[in-house]
Amino acid sequence: NGAYVFENITSGTYRLRFLMEDHYLTADPDIDEMSPGYFETEISFNNLYSYEKFGFYPGTDIEGRMWMDIDGNAAFDDNEHYLSKITAELHNDLGELVDSQVSNDLEHLSFTRVPAGRYYIKFDIDGDFAGQLSYTRSEESKVTEQFGYGTTDYFDVKPSDEILQIVAGVMPIYDLDVDFTGDSRDSHHYFDWDVDPDCIVALERSNNDDFVAILEDRPSYDSYQDYDVHTAGEYSYRLAMINGQGLLLYSTVLGFETQDEQDFIVNIMPNPIVEEASIRIQSSKESPVAIQLYDQSGRVVQHLAPRNIKQGENIIPLNANDLSEGIYTLSIQFEYQRIIKQVIVTK
Repeated sequence: NGAYVFENITSGTYRLRFLMEDHYLTADPDIDEMSPGYFETEISFNNLYSYEKFGFYPGTDIEGRMWMDIDGNAAFDDNEHYLSKITAELHNDLGELVDSQVSNDLEHLSFTRVPAGRYYIKFDIDGDFAGQLSYTRSEESKVTEQFGYGTTDYFDVKPSDEILQIVAGVMPIYDLDVDFTGDSRDSHHYFDWDVDPDCIVALERSNNDDFVAILEDRPSYDSYQDYDVHTAGEYSYRLAMINGQGLLLYSTVLGFETQDEQDFIVNIMPNPIVEEASIRIQSSKESPVAIQLYDQSGRVVQHLAPRNIKQGENIIPLNANDLSEGIYTLSIQFEYQRIIKQVIVTK
């Protein structure tokens, strides 16, 4: 029950020593903490019986991580990562510095044996970042800069053996020298960029879904033409850049809308094929064309010689005499567009 008894003690002044687990603290001003888990106080006995009370409580450990909050939504997303070598300062409600920690190579930072009280954390965030912060405690999340740039709101530390979790997100500043332009012509998309020379660049595209890299490990100054936009819809593009410090940054997003392609209309007649069929191409302009036929394993079984088609209707023969029964894929590649058709061969 926490009681102790010393018997047969003569009157006088004594030093009372407490040895306990090193995470305990005391709020008693008459008790001196000599080292973690080691306390002493001075007591006097001047009669036959003395009753003393001494209070201790478990200090709270605060563990934290800081991540690059790329989209500034105060939530850790799959494409985001934690940061190391970030300094975090723990301040009490008087603004006094209590402790300072630096996140390690595992991106963790830790404050141990924190006394009960009210605190806030100030993160030392350099110029590569903007201060979009959130902290998480007991499933409560807030975003604030109440005490200036890079700080959390107040949070209360109460005597507890539980670990208090502090998680902070930092949104990067897009202050790189980025020149990213694009244009849509002939139902295709053209891009030019010029960014900081120490950046490695990838071009990412989204068609109403997640961004996917269509071009990787490109130099800081380059251009690209995206012809693979045959499906009608909205297309978004951005540059993903890794700078000289290894930070992943994104450019602004460029958006284009692509209409249904009507330059070429292709029909196979007849289909299914027994011996011969005609590839009928209705074209709005002259264009080179290459035609290949694939079996279900992806092997090319016929390759028609490249040719130019004229504006209007074009008829190209397709011979199936040497083909086995089955389903085949016909690829018709024009200058800036490819059309896929399914061909069925029966005998």
